[in-house]
Order: sequence, then structure tokens, then C-alpha cells
Amino acid sequence: MHVNQSMSEDALPHTVSGSAPPAAQQPLALKTTPSVERLRGIDQTLRQTAQLVSLITGQLEANELNPATPAQGLLEQLDATVEHLLSRFNTPLDLPSSLTERDRHDAVDFPVQTLFKALAQDCLPLAVARRIKLRIVPCSAWVRSLPEGLRQVLSSLMYNLMHANRNSRLTLGARRHRQWLSLELWCSGCESREAALRIVSMPVHAPFLPDAYGRAGALSTYELSAMLGAQLQVRYAPGKATLISISVPSARSSVRPKTAIKPPITASHRLLLVVEPQALLREMLCCGLGSLGYQTAAVSDGAAALAWLARSGLQPDLVLTEHALAPAMDGVQLVQRLRDQFNRTTPAIVLTADTQRQVAHAVLAADCMLLRKPVSLNTLRATLGTALSAAATGHSPGALPVSSGAVIYLVDEDEALRNNLRRVLEAQGYPVRDAAGAEQFFERYPGDQRGCLVIEARPSGISGLEVVGRLRARGDELPIIMISGNSRVADVVDAMKAGVCDFIEKPFRYQQLLTSLTNALANQADTQGFKALRQAAIDHISHLTPRQRQIMEMVLDGHPSKNIAFELGISQRTVEKHRASIMSRTEAKSIPELARIALAAGEKALSAAVHGKGLTP
Repeated sequence: MHVNQSMSEDALPHTVSGSAPPAAQQPLALKTTPSVERLRGIDQTLRQTAQLVSLITGQLEANELNPATPAQGLLEQLDATVEHLLSRFNTPLDLPSSLTERDRHDAVDFPVQTLFKALAQDCLPLAVARRIKLRIVPCSAWVRSLPEGLRQVLSSLMYNLMHANRNSRLTLGARRHRQWLSLELWCSGCESREAALRIVSMPVHAPFLPDAYGRAGALSTYELSAMLGAQLQVRYAPGKATLISISVPSARSSVRPKTAIKPPITASHRLLLVVEPQALLREMLCCGLGSLGYQTAAVSDGAAALAWLARSGLQPDLVLTEHALAPAMDGVQLVQRLRDQFNRTTPAIVLTADTQRQVAHAVLAADCMLLRKPVSLNTLRATLGTALSAAATGHSPGALPVSSGAVIYLVDEDEALRNNLRRVLEAQGYPVRDAAGAEQFFERYPGDQRGCLVIEARPSGISGLEVVGRLRARGDELPIIMISGNSRVADVVDAMKAGVCDFIEKPFRYQQLLTSLTNALANQADTQGFKALRQAAIDHISHLTPRQRQIMEMVLDGHPSKNIAFELGISQRTVEKHRASIMSRTEAKSIPELARIALAAGEKALSAAVHGKGLTP
């Protein structure tokens, strides 16, 4: 009933405020813009409903069923029917009608090497003519897609790249992942990321495939890849090759299990922020993602997302958002706000019912992934894996086994944060004991167990530094990690001097805390770990110039850039440049990490580095 009511409201033609248009003009109005808007509203409402059906099917598939029962066969039939239904939503309203005749339901398993051989025939003549060094790396993997469509996407990209960049190198290869394959194009010669985005947004050019998808030039390569269910991404680094990758599912016979969906190994410590205005769909998304092993937090719009971040003290590992949010902020703008706040490129997927081309281009320009509703739970799982894998900087730390006896003590007044951290840590195999304050912690702490203390820096009552002092005064070397949402530089330095292993500023990611815990427990078990950390810190400090060492010492003493500039007789801009160089050369991503590096190097070594040589501006 709710869906039918929404459809009827969306389907009503919109008129200008005031009196109704003259009767003679009404038939014309219904045939032009209002008709298009009405169809678009109906399309988006149906996409929302179909998305719910898809997620419900995915939930049923996640349940273990006896293969011998009729229910298993019915489930497989339902799954195939829903996949076919979803593929019918794959074409936007404003695309040529010939494109609707082919869909993802026609996808087949085929070897990548066959595709690569066809691409060599298509592109080698142009590469020779333009003196471009083209290399295609052989690949033995199989994928599931439309062979002609995928060939058209890659051929168009290679054709456009070779026309835009003369005397460049172009390499095509593949990178295997657990359930998908990344087809990667490495190209030198792009002047900027914007130039690469323009190439991706250019119309398809495939004279060698005249019958593949109808009219030439109707779609960009980005839009065509989205139709195929593939994820196209652009990575640009100044002075290095530009990477354009297309992620496609691996062959179904070697990936998809017959029984329940198995969550990724590292999903349990991944926090996904779901931003979806429709309450029921938001709930089903969280259920589906939970069945895949992910932790989720769900809100209705951009303002609620920002409020949740300020309240929770956590950073999401990925944002899954609808594009059409409140008028003040759409999904892409929300992602950009979060990235500016965290000072990192948070992976983002825009899962939207909006099929307009300007939305697709905005998502591409913002370095987000685009999924058009409805999508299956399997497609969503593969896209999540692609996005998180692309953003990963290293291997996930493994939790110590329960038998090691390492207990994690959580001390924080925020009960919601404690519950979230407890769930993640216990999923990694850590025994957890939590407390709302330091007094409660001391009442429950036996003092003879191996573990680590995670404590808020400034709780009410006994402060975090006082807790450190009490433990150290009685000879207890329990590793301690401090977390805080409003710390000063002086607080960080004092904590490090008191013997705290790490100081984490809110909001933080689960991965960041897990990494700190792994390092703290490893250093507790092996004193050689501290020696290696000290040597690495000394090496980092040795890369600084005398002036940078002096400025670093003043920064860690809590002096702002303006005061440092006045004290040293240099401009504030020069101080900021030195600070940026200090963070780069020490590979520190925050002031707390810089303080840890400096203190690990040793005060004596730091003092000698600052005062042992003559300083030059």
C-alpha cells in the first residue's frame, strides 16, 4: 500500500504554482517534460521495490538448506528469476532502445586470454601507427560477463588513450582477487586525473564492432561498464602511470557456492556506514551486509551521518549511500565532506535509483563506485570487496588466539562505543572486559594477566594519565592505548612520555585500533619489537634537516605555527612547508604518530639531532 501510494504521488505531473495551465496546453505538457519526470519517478520507485526483493532473496540464500529438499530447488529457481528481473532494470530511460535487448542475464563464462587476443587485433595497428609501446600481459583466468560488451569497453578505452597520448606506453593486464578480476590499463602521458576522467567519459568508439550495441557514440565507456555490472576506477599519481581498472566477476563455476554465502575473512572488522532514506530498505541493507560479516551503522541522510560520526567516535571503512538525499546535501557531497574531515580517501559506493547521466559523471569525478538499484547481494558483495581491496594499504593484522590469554580492557564512558568495540574485538578472538570509568577498571583488574588497556584520555574522575601513573608506580607494564576526541598536542606528548603505546584520536577506524593492539601485544611479548621500533624512529628522524628537527621539537612542545614563525624569524608559510615536509619524511600521518616516532627515537638522540649542528633557515 505504501509503495502504490508513493507511485501515484511520484506519477502526478508537476505544474507551476498558481492556476492550472490552459486546457489547450495540457496535452502538450503531458507529452513533454512532465511525462519524462513521471516515468523517471515510476522507474525509481520500482527500482527501490526491486532492490528490497533482491535483498530478501539474498537473505534466503544465506541460510543453510538441505540440497535434497524441494526448498533448495525453489530457491535456486527464485534466485535465477530475480537475477533476470534485476538485469531488466539495467538500462536508463534515455538510452537507445537497441541497448535494452542485451542485459547481464546473457552473461557467460569465458577466458580472459580470448578477450586479450581480440584486443590485440583491434589495437595493435593504431599503436604501431602512433608509435605507442603497447604490451598485453597473458592471463589464464576466466570471467563472467558479456564478451562483446567487455571487448567494446576495453577497446574504446585503449583507442581513446592512444589518440590522447602520443609517444606513451600502454600496458593491459589482469589482477586476480578472491571473487573478481581487475582488468588493468596502465598508461603514461596523462597530464592530470581530470584528463584521464575526460578520456573515460568520451563516447564509445568501436568501428570493429558495428553490431555490438547499436548506435556508435551513444554511451561513454564509464556508462557502458556500469551497464555490464563492471566497476571502472581511475587512479592517477603525478609523474607516474595512470591506472584505469575494470573489475568484473570471476567465472561463476569457480566462485559461487551452492550453499550459504560465505563472508570475507576480514569483513568482521570493517565498519560500513549505510545512508539510505527509505527505512525498510535501510534495514534490509544492514541485514544483508551483516550476513556477509560486516559491521554496519545506518542513517537516513547526510546530516544524520555527520551527527553519527561526531557522536560515535568511529570512522567508517566504507560509505554506502544513496545519491538522492536531503536537498542540502546529496550522496557525493556527503562523501566529499567525510573525506575532508578524515583527511583520507574513504572508499564509497553510491547505490542509487537515479539513472541520469549527470549523476554517473558526478560519481566518477568524485572517485566513487556506482551501483544502480536494483543489485543482487552477490553483486554488492563483489563491489564491496573491490572497493575495500583498492583502499587497503597492507595486510590486515591477525588477532592473537584466545589461548594466549591476552585480555583487552576497555575504559570509556560512552556505552555505545564500548559495545561496538567489544563486538569487533571479540570477533577477532580477543577476550574483552569493559568499564565505564577508571575506578571500575581497578576493581576488576587482577594485575597478573597479559593484555592491553584501551582508555579514554579524559574521563570523569581519574584521568587516563593518572591511571598510567598508578600502574607504573606498582611496576605494572600493561600496554596502554589512549583514545581522545578533543586532545591537545601537549596531552599527546605527556601520554607518550608516560609510557603509552599509542594515542588515537576520534573518530578512528576499527582497523587503526586493531593495528595498534597487535603492535602493543607483540611488543609486550618480545622486547626486540621495541628495539626495531626505536631504530626505525631514529632512521626517520635522521632524514630531517636541522631546521626541521628544531621546528618538530617546537611543534611537539605545543607551539602553533604562528608562534614558531615569530620565534625563528621566518614566515608562517615557511613553517607550514617545514611541517608538511616533517610529516612526509617521517611518514607520520598525525601529530600523535609524530610524537611516538620522536619519543621512540629517544630524547637524547632527538636533543643531539636538534642542537648538535648549526641551524640554517
